[in-house]
Amino acid sequence: MTAKTLRTPDALASAGLVANTALMANGLFTDETGFRLAQAMLERKPRPTAFLAGSMMTALGVFRAIRSAGMTLGKDVSMIAHDDVFPYLNADTMVPKMSTTRSSIRAAGTRIAELLTQILAGKPAAEIHELWPVELVLRESTGPKL
Repeated sequence: MTAKTLRTPDALASAGLVANTALMANGLFTDETGFRLAQAMLERKPRPTAFLAGSMMTALGVFRAIRSAGMTLGKDVSMIAHDDVFPYLNADTMVPKMSTTRSSIRAAGTRIAELLTQILAGKPAAEIHELWPVELVLRESTGPKL
C-alpha cells in the first residue's frame, strides 16, 4: 500500500496554481484553533473563498469564525472538512450540511498499529509513506465558487 505522496504545492502546480503559504496553517485539532486561524484569514484582503479543515472539530471553529465575520457558509465562503465518520458530529445534520471527505477511522487506526509494529521491529519511519483514497461528499457548505 505504498504510494508516492503528492504534496500540496505539487498538486497545485499540476493545476497551474501556486501555493500561497500565507493561506496555510496548522495547529491542534480543536474548535478554538479552527476559530482563531480562520478568523485571522478572514481579516485578510482579499478574504479566502474557501477553507479545507483537517477535522470536523476544527471545522466547527472555522464555521464559528465565518458566522462571526457576518458571512454565510455555503454562500459567501465554502468549506470542506475531513472526516465525517464521527458519531457525535454528523455532517448531514449540521446547518448547513457540511461537505466532507470520508475515510475509515477504524481502518486507519488498524493500519497505524501495524506500522508502529514495523517501526518497533526496526523499519525506519522515514521509509513509510502511504496515500489513502478518500471519498468527497459534497453538501451545502460548498457554494458555486468551489
